[in-house]
Amino acid sequence: MFDGQRFRTVVKTERKNRQVFAVTVHQVSKSVEGARAAADYKAKQHCIQYFGTSEIDWTVAPDADVQSLRIVDNTLTFRGSCHDEAA
Repeated sequence: MFDGQRFRTVVKTERKNRQVFAVTVHQVSKSVEGARAAADYKAKQHCIQYFGTSEIDWTVAPDADVQSLRIVDNTLTFRGSCHDEAA
């Protein structure tokens, strides 16, 4: 639950490169702030699972200005890359 709402979030990567990802949040109209928090949480889960860190270099970040967010079909997508602690 984020901002009192449940959000369906999906992380997509290429199987050969799980470091670079896109996280998509659906039903953003419930709460933009909640959707942003859900995306950040899901992305950190992904990075911890595959790389042992919650550090992310965002291309498009959940904390970007609301005006710069691009909501398409009630869906919000953020892109980033996990830090690889083994590197």
